[in-house]
Amino acid sequence: MAINKEKNVTIQVTFPKEDAEQLETLKKAFHNNGIKVSKSDILVRALRDYIRILVMAGAQPKEQEDKVEEPQKEKKDA
Repeated sequence: MAINKEKNVTIQVTFPKEDAEQLETLKKAFHNNGIKVSKSDILVRALRDYIRILVMAGAQPKEQEDKVEEPQKEKKDA
């Protein structure tokens, strides 16, 4: 696959060797099942999912604040 430098950027990432081995294992598992995928494809999808989760988590506290009712005033004994 050709890289379109107008639409794509290259980044260098350092992460634990164990994670790199798991990424390679995942890539091999896809290939063994007839699915052509690159490590880059896997990482891009994981990053997109992570960003989506962060956005959803960021929206939740605001929604919860909207649902919080005003505290009721205590009734004074007569």
